[in-house]
Amino acid sequence: MLMPVAWDGVTPEQEYWALRNDVCLWDVSIQRQIQLKGPDAGALAQFLCARNLSKMKTNQCLYSLMCDKQGLILNDPVICKVADDTYWLSIADADIELWSKAAADFRDYECTVGDAGVSTVAIQGPKSVLIMEELFGEWCRDMGFFKLHNTQAEGTPEVKDPVIAGMPIIIARAGWSPEDGFELLLQDGTFATTLWDKLWEAGIKHNITLGSPNQPRRIETGMLSFRNDIATDMNALEVGLPKKFVNPFMGPNFVGKKALQHIHDNGGPARTLVGLEISGGLFGEPMTSKWDLQTKNGECIGNTGSIAFSYKLEKMIGIGAIGVPYREPGTELKVVSKEGEARDCIVRAFPFEGA
Repeated sequence: MLMPVAWDGVTPEQEYWALRNDVCLWDVSIQRQIQLKGPDAGALAQFLCARNLSKMKTNQCLYSLMCDKQGLILNDPVICKVADDTYWLSIADADIELWSKAAADFRDYECTVGDAGVSTVAIQGPKSVLIMEELFGEWCRDMGFFKLHNTQAEGTPEVKDPVIAGMPIIIARAGWSPEDGFELLLQDGTFATTLWDKLWEAGIKHNITLGSPNQPRRIETGMLSFRNDIATDMNALEVGLPKKFVNPFMGPNFVGKKALQHIHDNGGPARTLVGLEISGGLFGEPMTSKWDLQTKNGECIGNTGSIAFSYKLEKMIGIGAIGVPYREPGTELKVVSKEGEARDCIVRAFPFEGA
């Protein structure tokens, strides 16, 4: 699938400030929902994910990593428990449907696996809640972060807008930005254009802007991107997440558990992800390849992931994978391109100070 990432008449800086101060509208249908449905859906979700899901409740979301047998990361979905017997793996940047089907067959789980056929639109920014209140109802303001609301479920509040009321939508108080926001998971694509237009029209008075998942804003706060920051040769312990996200010694079993226990017991991860503050102005061309991270004496100790210009900090910032001994904030390094262009950089903690 394709995702629109730039819009005529909207500069990157306009989009950035709209996200921080007003509201942005994103078409993120590329974010597929892999559905696990059946009596063993919960067991399959747990087997696939390196996070303890045993206390997960219906209408709750959790972020997790998925690993192969060696503990290498396959994806980092948001898991949505949409019903007692139904889980959605909200994924991007990699197909995980066949892997999930293979796991279900291998374990002989009573569970069907497939794409849920969901079209997702997101509104992100501090004024997103005003649009949701107008179209759906004041109850949207009381939705907790990473909570779900099925507009068609019995006993739920009525949807204000009579046209939207007939649409099968699951609302998530979530989104790939650090701002307040909502994702509308539409379960019938024939309503997609109408829903988009309704959101846009309601947002005009709130300075709504067309946009897409925003690189500088999510880098400022350390929101990671699979394949860009989290490399496919990286194991789950190297990401550096708190123990609740990846615990190889928790009770439930999951793919890659033994491998991660072995890594933990034999010195731990060799590298981790850090923030980078990079000297100089905007790069002359898009970052289409990873640059080396080197010490001042030229020793290569890692590589860059995503890099962008922060309009708030007025500097280049990024995410990098580096050897654990160099992870302390304030460590001075260099970024070096394959062609030999070099810039100074400093290791920073997430979120970036002042962002």
